[in-house]
Amino acid sequence: MIYLSEPWLEAATKALIDAPPTQTSLRVGYDIIDGPDGVGPYTLVLGPETMAFEPGLSEPAATLRLTFDLAVAIAKGMTSAQRAFLDGKIQLGGDVTALLGSTAHLELIDDKLKELRATTRFPDSSE
Repeated sequence: MIYLSEPWLEAATKALIDAPPTQTSLRVGYDIIDGPDGVGPYTLVLGPETMAFEPGLSEPAATLRLTFDLAVAIAKGMTSAQRAFLDGKIQLGGDVTALLGSTAHLELIDDKLKELRATTRFPDSSE
């Protein structure tokens, strides 16, 4: 299944089924550009009731804009989101301070997705 495609987002949501909920709600938008067909922006939903990935940008508090190739590099561990931001490769928008209290949950999500990434196809953006 292709990284960040709609079926991948559904599988990623299932991988989070037993993740502990957050105390507050937060929607983080990922505006993915230059991706292959069927891959585009998505929203990560963190909250007391659910943790999920949704296709499209759905009322995010904060938005990260990055290329598909950079998203792949981050997912594969070739670079970190922090390094990419410091290098000016990720543009932040909205209430970026909302992300500050969510670092632990974002790291937990990364851990929960390790098994899924092992079966994920990571095409380059020209496919």
